[in-house]
Amino acid sequence: MRNPDRETSFRFRHFSMSNSLAGMKIGTDGVLLAAWALTKTSCPASDPDRKLYEPGTIVDAGTGTGVIALLMAQRFPNARIIGVEIEETAATEAEYNRKMSPWSNRIRIMQGDFVTMAGNTTNAVIGNPDLLISNPPFFTNGETSADTNRKLARHAGTLSPASLLETAGRVLRDNGRLCMVSTPDKSDEIEFKALLLGLQPERITRVATAIGKSPRRILWQFVKCNGAIPVLRDELAIRSSAGVPTDEYRALVEPYYHTVK
Repeated sequence: MRNPDRETSFRFRHFSMSNSLAGMKIGTDGVLLAAWALTKTSCPASDPDRKLYEPGTIVDAGTGTGVIALLMAQRFPNARIIGVEIEETAATEAEYNRKMSPWSNRIRIMQGDFVTMAGNTTNAVIGNPDLLISNPPFFTNGETSADTNRKLARHAGTLSPASLLETAGRVLRDNGRLCMVSTPDKSDEIEFKALLLGLQPERITRVATAIGKSPRRILWQFVKCNGAIPVLRDELAIRSSAGVPTDEYRALVEPYYHTVK
């Protein structure tokens, strides 16, 4: 679920981004994850942003263009955000987008392999974040893209869902959260592996492109803690049967898009 028009620039409500160099362009998955992560499912009118809590440090693993990092900076005005990207061209674009954003002083872009960085005990930059967020590569089988940048962005390498879970279990602070996207076919495997690593599922949202269609993505929120906790399992449809954005989807992304289409 990506931006079908592949615009070379993308204008959000409060900032604009270059969208031409990274292998994966700005799309629905990343924006939806950033809008959904750490949100309450219901809230009074006095709390329109629906924040669950305020993370002090956020790491965006596989930042691509930097879209999730910038959206998290908008949502959490006191957070320090680190975006890590393995592909050099994408990291260059993310750094440009960081510099041009209103939150450049709170965001840092690093080029390299996130899993390797997080496994280096002498690397104090990653540290023990409050939130690890990622729209990781999904694909492990089939034909890979001929474009090297897009291949790195789409196909699971070191930043697979499994390695992301393993790294989160190791580096997150106690009660820190991991928020990520996956395809539905690996859901049982992901949930089982997370539990083995001390990551308790807190919220699992199955996302369909339209009401009545099968889910295409799953949004996961795990918390690093001991003992089982209640799990909220819900569903989200992006469009109604008439093809217009649903109220639930609009409520999530309207603070960020100029127009919700």
